[in-house]
Amino acid sequence: MLMDAFVDILRTIIWPLAIVWVSYIFRNELRGLLNRLSLFKYKDLEAKFEKELLEVEKEAKEAEKLLDRSLPHIADNEQEKIEQLLRIAGISPRAAIMEAWREVECALNDVAKQEGIRVKGLVGNSLSADKLAQIRGIPRENTDIYTRLKYLRNQAAHVPDYVIEEREARRYVQLAIHLAGVFRLKPNE
Repeated sequence: MLMDAFVDILRTIIWPLAIVWVSYIFRNELRGLLNRLSLFKYKDLEAKFEKELLEVEKEAKEAEKLLDRSLPHIADNEQEKIEQLLRIAGISPRAAIMEAWREVECALNDVAKQEGIRVKGLVGNSLSADKLAQIRGIPRENTDIYTRLKYLRNQAAHVPDYVIEEREARRYVQLAIHLAGVFRLKPNE
């Protein structure tokens, strides 16, 4: 009788202890697995992307008010590029985001060349964006937008399970092209 009670207690305790012990041994692997599983909550990620995009859009509206000059009219070839990116968004939202980001990088690269700054490859870091914005007299808020758009682009590029809707990609394209236009502004325009 006493032995049966002892065996029952042991059975009750042994499984939780075994689970804790195995979890401790494989803690690094489990941590990676749990991070991976959290990525499958694609609706949460989608909501996070949407929330970030909304915040960037608000920042862009505020930053535009701070510009002491207005953006020039969009040229026909630029309008074609925007339309092409919007079509790509319908097929592959991720690709549209990547291409729109490339437009921002190309704008920074063009500005660097115009300002006589020697660059290798594409200008693609926040420090370069800060420096070029300062040279061009562009409000700091635009470099914050640059950083946030870059973060969203990185999420789209490097998180394989990141789900991006077409409408979000279209909004990202509009923001990125707008930002590229802001960086291309000359100081006296």
